[in-house]
Amino acid sequence: MTIRYLKTFIAIAERGSFAAAARYLNLTQSAISMQM
Repeated sequence: MTIRYLKTFIAIAERGSFAAAARYLNLTQSAISMQM
C-alpha cells in the first residue's frame, strides 16, 4: 500500500462517499474506485 492509496482511503472514510473523496482529491470517481 502506498501513501497515495492511504490518503484516498482516508478521504473516502472522512467524506462518506467515493464521489466526495474524488472531488476533494481532484480525481475522477473511477480513479478512486480503481485505487480501492
